[in-house]
Amino acid sequence: MTLVQQCLELLQRKDVKLEIKAILSPITEYILRELHIYIYVIVGFFTLIFLMIFIILILLVMLFLQRHNHVLFVGAPTGGVGVTS
Repeated sequence: MTLVQQCLELLQRKDVKLEIKAILSPITEYILRELHIYIYVIVGFFTLIFLMIFIILILLVMLFLQRHNHVLFVGAPTGGVGVTS
């Protein structure tokens, strides 16, 4: 048996997996606690960029429709049946 195979067999045991998890759990919690604020900042930044792109796309569609004389918003009728002036 090679050393790599022995290591892999050792890591397959349930008690070794539990020990590794117990050792690494505080380390991962510490890292996540330290990076917590940065994760929020990055998520907020991408949310703002998504909203800005969405608003720009809506404005471009409205501009395109207006230039091609499409009705953007249907308002109150300006005349027709039942309207008295």
